[in-house]
Amino acid sequence: MPRLHQRPAWKALEAHAQEVRRCRFVRAGSARAQEFSIAACGLLFDYSKNPLSRQTRRLLVAARRDASLPAQITAMFEGKRINVTEKRAVLHTALRNRSGRPVLLDGKDVMPDVRAVLSRLRDFRNG
Repeated sequence: MPRLHQRPAWKALEAHAQEVRRCRFVRAGSARAQEFSIAACGLLFDYSKNPLSRQTRRLLVAARRDASLPAQITAMFEGKRINVTEKRAVLHTALRNRSGRPVLLDGKDVMPDVRAVLSRLRDFRNG
């Protein structure tokens, strides 16, 4: 399967970016704010002041679908090797894990090592 930046959905998004680079977007108005914002979990994400259109959003959703983003997110949390460049797992989740739950890589919990490094960093910071 071709890499994301080689796929048709990504190419369409790149072409669209070139087209809208010259456009001016209306930045004011409650209708735009309502259409280009989303509220969830007590947070409001207002992206109405960003230079994007309905077409931009459609193309972003298509690229997300083409990249199988939900499956990639699941794979990341499962410690799968999704970094295709370096052929390794991405362990961002381990660095942010404060739950006490294990983060497995090849069947081994990496959290004890992560906690040890974070502890050394705190010691270094505190002098």
